[in-house]
Amino acid sequence: MDSQTEFEMERAQEMHQFIADKAAGTYSNPDRLALFAAFFSLAQSHHEAILLLCQEERLVGSAYALFRPLVEVVNRGLFTAFLATEEEVEDIKRGRTPYGHVETLTKRLDDLFDTQGLFAAYAG
Repeated sequence: MDSQTEFEMERAQEMHQFIADKAAGTYSNPDRLALFAAFFSLAQSHHEAILLLCQEERLVGSAYALFRPLVEVVNRGLFTAFLATEEEVEDIKRGRTPYGHVETLTKRLDDLFDTQGLFAAYAG
């Protein structure tokens, strides 16, 4: 692994731990935030798996295969936490998918967080 890749892997590992530490704890809203915590936990698992697979250079292809599910679970978790109506939260609890089309969802997330197309860039 070249030095730039090693550097980026270290940065990703540090960010992974930083986010995990910041998100740890209990949440007051038992529905919306419990769902968000479930999405977040899955995102953390996918991210950690990607990091582990990338450490083994021969498994980078498998790491890339987890990227799409990582993006989807992050988008759905953020939708649930910040955009969903109470009715949509109930739909999610019942296994329905009220997230809308991916381009629409990512545009809404970019607008909400003022990320200048960051979410949309990973939607394709």
